[in-house]
Amino acid sequence: GHLLPPAPQRYIATSLLRDALAASPWPEALWGTVIRVAECESGLRDGTGLMDTQARGDDGRAHGLLQVRVDVWPHLEARYALSSVVGALKAGWEVYLVQGAAAWSCWDE
Repeated sequence: GHLLPPAPQRYIATSLLRDALAASPWPEALWGTVIRVAECESGLRDGTGLMDTQARGDDGRAHGLLQVRVDVWPHLEARYALSSVVGALKAGWEVYLVQGAAAWSCWDE
């Protein structure tokens, strides 16, 4: 038989996010901030340092590592898998291009 690709990880560590950022549109100068925002937005708060790629917030309207609001950005939900690391980073970059750091209350914390 043929092997199925591994299922995407739901809970990821900073190292995996950093690797994904290297293949994303985010400039390296912002990687540290994006990691901090992701930890703030979707971190498990259990001491493991893991983040939940399938996090839901704002009564289910905010999805993924960077909590992209699907009511505000429905075209991004349609274009990207927000519960994947790559999709969350691509969608987050498009949000950043329009709204800048103001899109995330966690940005300056």
